Amino acid sequence: MLSASEIRIGVVVSRNDYRRIMDIATEIYAPLLRRGCRESNITLKYVPSDFHLALGTLFFAEYTDVDGVIVVGEEFDTNIAKSLHELQIQWNMPVEYRYNGSKTGDDCGLVDMIQLQSEMAGELPEEKSPASRRENIN
Repeated sequence: MLSASEIRIGVVVSRNDYRRIMDIATEIYAPLLRRGCRESNITLKYVPSDFHLALGTLFFAEYTDVDGVIVVGEEFDTNIAKSLHELQIQWNMPVEYRYNGSKTGDDCGLVDMIQLQSEMAGELPEEKSPASRRENIN
């Protein structure tokens, strides 16, 4: 199982939400660091608007080696949530959706899901080991 210090996390933030950009360190980085994640394993990227959050998440899945992505939008959007849910399934990669007013603080559900995935993958016999998420692409 991956330890928190080994986990690589991507963070996608909508530029529409400038007032919250300064809160990213408090709302996202600090709880991850308290859990044992290394700041050097956290990659922050901005997208132009909430509309682009799902695509930014897909870019993390496709072009990086992150284990999961935290998505930060300005407000909750059902279509974005649905798209992010579909990306989780398609890419076999945990995604956490946060938005203005959503629960923050020490909630590190993403770390828990990454560790669960790592633990379960480690329990499989080698001949049944799943392909990496990059090999599962349509």
